[in-house]
Amino acid sequence: MNKVFSRVLMVTLFFLPQLSCASNITLDDTACGTRQSLSVGDVLELRLPGNPTTGYTWQVTALPSLLFQQGEPVHRSDSRMLGAGGVTSFVFRATTPGDATLELVYRRPWEQNTPPLKTCRIQLNLSGER
Repeated sequence: MNKVFSRVLMVTLFFLPQLSCASNITLDDTACGTRQSLSVGDVLELRLPGNPTTGYTWQVTALPSLLFQQGEPVHRSDSRMLGAGGVTSFVFRATTPGDATLELVYRRPWEQNTPPLKTCRIQLNLSGER
């Protein structure tokens, strides 16, 4: 038991400095069309307004290999009223240094040949340093 505890403690102490340096960055639709700087390990949450009851949803169309999408997007309504809009949140982790473009579109999934109602494109600069 002491051996297991010692190894867990050693691994925790080794990785703790790297984990504590990571930042949580939250962006909204005002970040669309901008350039953002992140560091490897940072968690980026992108919150975009929408209303899936209209059939329109945000979809990731360009996910650079420098980012890892954590889980599925989550939509939170602004109220309990039927048909209310809200915010859809996407969570990404920066994994590799480099430059990339993250792109999402707001469209009805079955209308792939129709231009999206909205596009959110963010230029990313991911550095390996803190």
